[in-house]
Amino acid sequence: MKRPHEIRAEDFSIKIQPKAKGLDEIFPLITLCASGKLYEVEEWIAEGKPIQCHPSDDPRWRKIAPPLQTAADRGFHSLEALLLANGYDPNGDDHSPLSEAVRSRNHTRA
Repeated sequence: MKRPHEIRAEDFSIKIQPKAKGLDEIFPLITLCASGKLYEVEEWIAEGKPIQCHPSDDPRWRKIAPPLQTAADRGFHSLEALLLANGYDPNGDDHSPLSEAVRSRNHTRA
């Protein structure tokens, strides 16, 4: 058994999923996350489809939250864990849940 100070990043084998090139490619996943469709999201990931999008200047991103934020906003914590465990980079989105909480001054979300 390893002690906490002995644990390294290499000890966790997380396969990084490819990133979508645009919103249209990842929009079905956002819809699944909004509906809390855990098993469908598992299938999406198993098929090797992207779970995150490259930061974009697409104006539609101002109105549509990324998959992780969508799951967090609706309280689907198992979906959040599933995305993170499968390589979702919480620092890779332009709009993070923490940024949104700060912008809205809603400190209960942070």
